[in-house]
Amino acid sequence: MKNMAGLRDERGLTFVELMFALLLMSILFIGVWEVFTRGFIFWRQSEYKVNMNDSLRISLDRMGRELMFARQPDSTYPTSGGNPGGVLVNSNGSHLYFEIDATPTDEVPNPPSKTIHYYCTPYVLYRQENSDLQPLAEDIESISFTYYDSAGAVVDPGSIVWAALNMTDEQKLQSIENAKAIKQVKIVLTAKKNNSTISPVVIVQKINLRSL
Repeated sequence: MKNMAGLRDERGLTFVELMFALLLMSILFIGVWEVFTRGFIFWRQSEYKVNMNDSLRISLDRMGRELMFARQPDSTYPTSGGNPGGVLVNSNGSHLYFEIDATPTDEVPNPPSKTIHYYCTPYVLYRQENSDLQPLAEDIESISFTYYDSAGAVVDPGSIVWAALNMTDEQKLQSIENAKAIKQVKIVLTAKKNNSTISPVVIVQKINLRSL
């Protein structure tokens, strides 16, 4: 009987104690959730940067392979009526033009060379082959090109298309000579998702024009 009386005298949690316990559990849950959220954001950002790096590498590899084997310029161009080859005169800091040899076929054993054009509009990198335009990569914020001669000096191949300039024949010939002197191109690609707060991914690569 005494034991039964003792059980009846035992008290449960009071309302204040229950609220205090709920408060502690809430604080613990918020802390765990904060750690989980930060970890998830860090994982997504890391995944995003890996994907951006892969996209940049694929784009640079394609540009590099084509640019390495840009068609060798005719040494007497333009007086010979041959081909300008190499990096073309209307290339500049944001547009790259160059010529490559087309693949011969049975029907066309000596096909004309192809003009390749790389440039970027907001968040899209484009590759144009003659008149065929195709998007090469997305989430590309910008692209820039710098041109060097065999001594490592920066060369300007002619930053504006001739049609937009009142250039003399002598100036045009000098522009052609500048373009023919280019032996290396530095490409800087910057990737970033539109309206994203994540810091951009930047890759820099220098391409030597082997055929020159």
